[in-house]
Amino acid sequence: MFGDPHLRTFHDQFFTCNVVKTWPLIDNDYLVVMATNIPVKNGSSATATTKITVVIKASSPCTEQKLYLANNSNLSPSFTDGTISSGSVTVEEVIPGKHVEIQFRFIGTTAIIRKVGKYLTFAIRMPHEFIEGLDPSRQLCVQGCPSPHRIKMRAKKPKSGNELNPPAESLTPNSNIFPPAQNPQ
Repeated sequence: MFGDPHLRTFHDQFFTCNVVKTWPLIDNDYLVVMATNIPVKNGSSATATTKITVVIKASSPCTEQKLYLANNSNLSPSFTDGTISSGSVTVEEVIPGKHVEIQFRFIGTTAIIRKVGKYLTFAIRMPHEFIEGLDPSRQLCVQGCPSPHRIKMRAKKPKSGNELNPPAESLTPNSNIFPPAQNPQ
């Protein structure tokens, strides 16, 4: 999720959403991720993410319950209790104040939160079996934006015949965060 917010689901669908306030991105047996969006200026339909909340659910013996909060004025290097790990879950500050990664080793998941200007972006890599969760209809990363909150983007007429359909990777910033999955031989 980035920008207005633009959203790429786990099923590789793209949406531009007008979602104000707090919305669930992911909610499964192991974690909950919520994003809070506000209008970028009064009277504008454009919104941007100003807060990301990550709740790590207790999963004995792998981790205890933890809370991570990021907002547009503070990209914290730790959980709210000041710790940076709980069992096999760790917070790593990659670039101070700009880029944090939360590793969930026991479920092979990495969450990435970045601060870009005044706003936040969120990306996650998670095995398919953990994606659907408890209520997929309410998770933006699974189902996309609810219909009333979808913004239809007007296609721009290309200036030349070159590259009429760019690959999806070129449409998202930092799309190569993760290397391609390797199949063991």
